[in-house]
Order: sequence, then structure tokens, then C-alpha cells
Amino acid sequence: MEAVPRMPMLSFELKQCPEYVDFGPVLKQYIKNHYGEDPAHYNKACSDLEQLRQSAVHVSHDFMGCSTLKKYYAQLQFLQGRFPMGEEGECGINFTWEDVFLGREVTIPDVKFEQACILYNIGALHSILGSIETRQSAD
Repeated sequence: MEAVPRMPMLSFELKQCPEYVDFGPVLKQYIKNHYGEDPAHYNKACSDLEQLRQSAVHVSHDFMGCSTLKKYYAQLQFLQGRFPMGEEGECGINFTWEDVFLGREVTIPDVKFEQACILYNIGALHSILGSIETRQSAD
């Protein structure tokens, strides 16, 4: 492999989210209506989820950033299994992301859109990390 030239790696820009998403009111109302529990017990869980989302939206460009994105994606998977967060679901929340290639904002009230944007950012962050790697050693 020594004769193979080192080609520059491609990297992709991360998608940006221009606005804050508040999960609390929608999820707490659903918990109150369908589970009959006091929604105040879930204040910390909702604020933790919102903080995790903020960390995922403003992710650091390192291994910890990848970990944060994957953790948030897993939380979205858990939410999707417990709450109807689809386009027609009771817990539909508007997620707004800026389209990297068109340069405009897209808003869709479906958790699958949020998951797709996070998956894109996981791939984009891996491409960024790969492009800054020196690749001087065999490892």
C-alpha cells in the first residue's frame, strides 16, 4: 500500500438547526392524558432530553461529538416507541433543520425527520474526522 498516493478525504457540512425544540409540554400532556400520571415527575427527564438535543445540535468535532449524536439518536428511538410522534401523531413536534444543499429551512412534524437529520450528521461528522486524520501510520 506504500505506492498508493494519499488522496484527500471528502467531508460534508453538518446540518444546522436554527431553533430550540421544547419536548416538555407535548410529552407531559400525553403522559397526563394517556398514562394518568403526574407530568411534574418528568420535568427532569424532559429537560435532560432537551439538553441532549442542544448538545447534539451544537456538537463538538471529535469522538465525543459522535457519541453525543448516537446517544441522542437512541433516545429518539426510545421516544418513538412510547409516544406517537409521527406526522399524524398526538405528540408531533415541529423539527426544523437547514438543508445543507439547498440553503433553506425545512420543518416537518415527524420524529423520523429528526432521526434522519441526526443520522446525516453522524455520517458528516465521521467524514470530517476522517478528513482531518493525518494517515501517517498503518493504523
